Amino acid sequence: MQLLFAIFLLISSSGYASIFDTDDRVDTKYSSIESQELARSVPALIPKRNVSRLPDGKYKLSGMPLKSYGICSDEAFAEESIIANCSASFIGGDRILTAGHCLNPDNNTCETYNVVFDYVKGTDTFDPSQVYHCKKVLFREFDETLVGIDLAIIQLDRKVTDREPIELDLGQNLRLNDPLTLIGYPLGISQKVVETGKVTSLDKKNVSFHHDLDSFSVNSGSPIFSSKGKQVGVMVRGTGANLDRRNGRTCDEWHIDNGQGFSAGNDLSPLKDVL
Repeated sequence: MQLLFAIFLLISSSGYASIFDTDDRVDTKYSSIESQELARSVPALIPKRNVSRLPDGKYKLSGMPLKSYGICSDEAFAEESIIANCSASFIGGDRILTAGHCLNPDNNTCETYNVVFDYVKGTDTFDPSQVYHCKKVLFREFDETLVGIDLAIIQLDRKVTDREPIELDLGQNLRLNDPLTLIGYPLGISQKVVETGKVTSLDKKNVSFHHDLDSFSVNSGSPIFSSKGKQVGVMVRGTGANLDRRNGRTCDEWHIDNGQGFSAGNDLSPLKDVL
């Protein structure tokens, strides 16, 4: 199983994370009205092999069901498929913000991705207006020691005009226990929202902070929001194996943190001179 995930997560391998305490992920439609509005501007980065064009011009998504990877059928979201490979946020015009490690490490390109908006549970067919292509990497910085900056800005093939850009907080104004919300695509399934997190520690030297938002691989690049609805960070790394085999079962359950792990985001201050 570990080898299987290593193959799938070649790009987003630093994004491992966990459930902290209880699983607070919900489908977008069950989140607050404020989070639902923000979620419209949180696209998925989906490998082109998982996106096909239909005869009527629409696009269809496909991927491997979680059950086929050995997850227990009674686990949350077990009926969904692994489709996305990273999360992102629309920040205006033709630009999206994501994690640096989501991009090809050899040549900083993104042409293997489609950028898809509104990938929510129960929807696998999309109008062309919801599907974009990566045109160019405008900015990328990735600290390979996995403690520092891990951010990227991508230019799309056209401007996004049917939804509001996410407002960014470029300061370092976070404090311990500040409430946080995360929106993204945990392990590549449809969009999920976590509204119950908080800041657990600060590392201003490495423009980073730890939090207890439930997150997994492919949440990499997910926007992290303050209680004011501004994006204060990008989900970039964490600990945990995504799935665990526990309680003598012959299938896997979502990984639960044992009190020793962490999830981390970059704050956005490194973008002050870029945007």
